[in-house]
Amino acid sequence: MIVAIAHCLFPRKQGKESLVALSAVAAGVIGSIATLVTLA
Repeated sequence: MIVAIAHCLFPRKQGKESLVALSAVAAGVIGSIATLVTLA
């Protein structure tokens, strides 16, 4: 499932690179949410 999403978002990248990119995006989103929750 996650790999399929990664391939959809980053079709030009190879498997591991797309997973790294996706995890980086996910970490950024989680960090943003955590910051908003902390400030709220």
